[in-house]
Amino acid sequence: MKIYTDVLPQQLLFDCSAQLESMLEERVWGSSTFNWEGVNNSACGDVLVAYVPQNLVTQLNSVLHKTYFSSHTKEIMYQFYMWNKLSNIDVHTDQLYSFGATIYLNSTWDANSGGFFVWKDKEEKTDYTFKAICPKQNMMIVNDTAELHAVTTISPYITNPRFSIQIWGMEE
Repeated sequence: MKIYTDVLPQQLLFDCSAQLESMLEERVWGSSTFNWEGVNNSACGDVLVAYVPQNLVTQLNSVLHKTYFSSHTKEIMYQFYMWNKLSNIDVHTDQLYSFGATIYLNSTWDANSGGFFVWKDKEEKTDYTFKAICPKQNMMIVNDTAELHAVTTISPYITNPRFSIQIWGMEE
């Protein structure tokens, strides 16, 4: 797992957050309940997913592609994720993609709210030792080695959902 901080310029970070906010009441969101087969068996809440508009995709690609992603990546898909109360995702590997990445958008996130990104290093020999990281604005986690990972359950007492950009890469 690779972890980077301050990945987006402040204006682009603001534009992404503003775009997500403007989409909250639009009918553009899909539900993890219907679209995440095999990775939401323990979930009782919903993660809502919407595609990032093309104007922001172009900007995100220009900032991220050359610096953080393989030059062999032929296609990158960007989605907004809205993690609602009690949402989570089971342990999985993202095996359909050459990499998966997450950029956190919330300006603050209380560790007591859950939503930790949890992963198992490839080198780890035990089946019970995982690492965890609390979301931090403008931090990006990249999984390009198919490591097992999950997101812990979001507290039912949050006042705002956990917002992120999910990025999927496909190799040539």
